[in-house]
Amino acid sequence: MSYDIAGWVGPQPEDNAEALARYEQLAAVEDVDVPAAPSLQAFLAELLQALPDDEMWASEPSATAEGAGDLMDLNLSYSSSAHDLARLVDIAHHHGLVVFDFQGADGGDVYLPLEDGSGYADHIATPRAAIPTQVVKKRVRDVLRADLKALGLIKRGAFVWHRDLGEGRGIEVQVNVQSRDGARDLKVDVDLHRGRNPRTGYHDTWMWDLGRMLTAAEWQQVNADLETRRQQDPDSMEQSLSWVPREGGWSRYDLALPITTDDDLEHWLAIVHEATIRTCRGPLAEPQHLPETQPFGA
Repeated sequence: MSYDIAGWVGPQPEDNAEALARYEQLAAVEDVDVPAAPSLQAFLAELLQALPDDEMWASEPSATAEGAGDLMDLNLSYSSSAHDLARLVDIAHHHGLVVFDFQGADGGDVYLPLEDGSGYADHIATPRAAIPTQVVKKRVRDVLRADLKALGLIKRGAFVWHRDLGEGRGIEVQVNVQSRDGARDLKVDVDLHRGRNPRTGYHDTWMWDLGRMLTAAEWQQVNADLETRRQQDPDSMEQSLSWVPREGGWSRYDLALPITTDDDLEHWLAIVHEATIRTCRGPLAEPQHLPETQPFGA
């Protein structure tokens, strides 16, 4: 999924409706993947110099454009920060471009230059530094890989392991990290592919996120640890994917472990290792006779 932004050459519109109409007009031009207009190229060069982090892009920006070269689509990842978006808008305005945000209501919002001459980034706090995503992933990989290899899982990607069980069946482990201001949220999933269901014709997959892998006692301890960390740093911890504001507590399901420091990362590694390896061992105990019900459940 991506956070989609468009930038184009032309005068600033009066409102969102005019901006959307102009975007649709440019997008309807059949010329695609042509060299971008000089102002778009200059914008892109400055943008990639100011925001080089690959993690903020869902797809790498291209120097080609639509609308006879006057329209450029940009796809940010949801791990990009509000400050990243604000800087993008300010750089676009510096090059005289219109910026349209498709996530707004009624088709989207246009970011008009501010009347006082300030930039959008001037009004948003600079994100705090965080442990690099690759550092988190590599540390988790180093902890898991020897035991996953012993269970017969082989690497299918940098942070994905898979074991084929025959007849369309298999087990897969994935490590994912989502970025946010000053922190990372760590997720580990185990997927058991059970082959095609003869009744429905669809492939059956059982999925365990980290919260579903935990025993009741483990979850009680994790929940207590999360709450202790929230009390120490509420601003960061309450931005976590697993914090549920309306309930004032932590969600066990689709659990993401917040990491704000190296100590956080080291703290969570033991429970991530124990839960992941135990979950894999269950269905692998008799790979030719997979159980009819999920062997682990929340």
